[in-house]
Amino acid sequence: MKSIGIVGCGAIGRALLHAADEGKLVAKVAGVASRTEETARRFIATLREPPPLLSRSELIARSDLVVEAAGGSAVVELARETFDAGKDLMAISAGALLDHPEIIERARESRCRLIVPSGAIAGLDGIKSACVGRVAYVRMTTRKPPAGLEGAPYLVERGRGRC
Repeated sequence: MKSIGIVGCGAIGRALLHAADEGKLVAKVAGVASRTEETARRFIATLREPPPLLSRSELIARSDLVVEAAGGSAVVELARETFDAGKDLMAISAGALLDHPEIIERARESRCRLIVPSGAIAGLDGIKSACVGRVAYVRMTTRKPPAGLEGAPYLVERGRGRC
């Protein structure tokens, strides 16, 4: 059985952890790494079988596959660390690859797998599928709780990092 390490404990990370806790994943969760350690600790404590909260380097070392659920700003450094350790990476924040195509080349060079799930852009996949027929109108709404943006690098750089 493969082990996964989850980087990020927001909506996507939590959904993965819930699925693992309910036995819906065919993988063992080696651990979780999060920049919001206290929030992650509180969430992990609600699980029946809570995985350990680890540093990123510990998480990578203990995992066969690292799953990025931390947002696009984390992908470049995480990919470098993961591939340097000879581990595979699933990048949920697929858009980061557009800005940093060197990640794809680094995966090739290291002979590690870079997995980009199509569900990472489920809204666009849904629209594309709907376009098989006739589409007259599309409205996409994304919701993120304000606390989920706490400490986000984009906001911190602009002096708005506290919610």
